[in-house]
Amino acid sequence: MGASAEQAHKKMVDRLRELGRVEARLEVGWGLLLSLGLLVGMAGLALLVEAVAYLPIWGRLSVLGAFVLSGLGFILKFGLIPWVRRRSPEGLALKVEAKHPELKQRLIGALQLWPKRGFTVATSEGGSGRKGEGGKCSPSHPLTLSPPLSSSASSAAKSGTKEAGVSSEMIEEVVRRASEMLSGIDIREVVDHTRVRRFGRIAGIVVGLFVGSALIFDGFGGALVRYAHPLTVFERPQETLVTLKPGDVEVIRGEGVDIQMTLRGKAPDRLTLHTKEADMSVWNE
Repeated sequence: MGASAEQAHKKMVDRLRELGRVEARLEVGWGLLLSLGLLVGMAGLALLVEAVAYLPIWGRLSVLGAFVLSGLGFILKFGLIPWVRRRSPEGLALKVEAKHPELKQRLIGALQLWPKRGFTVATSEGGSGRKGEGGKCSPSHPLTLSPPLSSSASSAAKSGTKEAGVSSEMIEEVVRRASEMLSGIDIREVVDHTRVRRFGRIAGIVVGLFVGSALIFDGFGGALVRYAHPLTVFERPQETLVTLKPGDVEVIRGEGVDIQMTLRGKAPDRLTLHTKEADMSVWNE
């Protein structure tokens, strides 16, 4: 019977640890989706600033450094810490019971009672018992189980103090029943999938906005090229290109000349044409 209880306890703890692994994978999943949305949003903002302001070298290096540090921080917080963080079987058992109230705290009770097996306990009438064959209690003193144990009872189990409780045989039976009930529960339904779906939608919207902005605004491509070469000095191109024809021309004094002007790029609101005669040093408007 003891060996069977040991196997039941091991099976129960293994199931709870499997729940911990599923919970960790989900936490890593929604954390990486959140990180993707934040990083893509940061990249879009950085490209917008560069497209408008033409940052100097130190500005582009600062932005790239902040982006890399943020990415490493997100990977550490959402990709590594969830895997190494310890999840106690008791905490996982409470999550299962919160989702399945029909367990009536049998799971957490079994985990807290398991360390007390083998100890002699006092009965509810105040009489002290002693460990007998098979760890059985006197039939004249029926015992009731009211898990979860109080903090004092739990500490007594760890220290070996003899306080009110149940026999080893009953503890083993409680563990076996709790293990059977846990085996019939789909632990994947216990964990919350809401965050994965929520952050998945957010990441998809942010990525879609980023791609759409990159296709619509021409400045994003140039900003990306400048970020790819952070140590190169880039001059801001002229927004308006003016071409004059025929250029330099000699005419007889008093005769007119036709000037053709072509504008490319952003058309200004006002243009001023400066002219100068060959023997003059001052330009006239």
